[in-house]
Amino acid sequence: MSGVSAVDVDPGVPEGPIGVAHRRWGVDRGSLLPAAVVLVIGLVLAVLLPMVDRSVTDHAVVRAGDRLDLGAGLTLAPPQGWRLVKGVTLGTPTIAPVPGKGKAVITDGTVTAALQVGPYRGDAWQLLDQVNADEEHTTDLPGFRTTGDRVRVAATGHVRGVRETYRATFGAGVLAGYALSDGRGLAILVSATDDGQLTTRADQIQRMLSSVALTTERDQS
Repeated sequence: MSGVSAVDVDPGVPEGPIGVAHRRWGVDRGSLLPAAVVLVIGLVLAVLLPMVDRSVTDHAVVRAGDRLDLGAGLTLAPPQGWRLVKGVTLGTPTIAPVPGKGKAVITDGTVTAALQVGPYRGDAWQLLDQVNADEEHTTDLPGFRTTGDRVRVAATGHVRGVRETYRATFGAGVLAGYALSDGRGLAILVSATDDGQLTTRADQIQRMLSSVALTTERDQS
């Protein structure tokens, strides 16, 4: 494993649990993970994608065997050759605690995946339902609508998720959600400017979604 350095270009996505009474942009912050996903979507579209277009060569290259460390035993294998815009790879020396360890952004310059982890109670199907509902109250993805059927994702071990495709005014992509056994949820937004980019990278995206794994203390004992 190459141990790609931690990268963080986050200009201000909030960290940690936030009380139910606190609301921002009309979203009930009690539904922490879906609200965080909406913020990540806005971050990617408004800030990171232009930055990626200008400076993708400045970011660390994902190598064979690299896995993103999303905290507390949750990992994922990003596509080889993509660039790590934000996040920490497993085995990277860090000073604990690592701010933003539950968030990551990777790209190949044309297709970008944003990942967000947070406390969540419910199943993966309900998670995507909530993300879709939240999108109706934001302007981050104008024209957002899901397309096609929702499909189950069989990830590593006992992790299960669901995925669906979407279209928006300025592109298309894939949404995936996972409800984890430790009371967390993971949402992944893959975005591209057109369907052709998604089709070309369909196998890479599917392998990435299927690579999600959660290693618990019980698994290690």
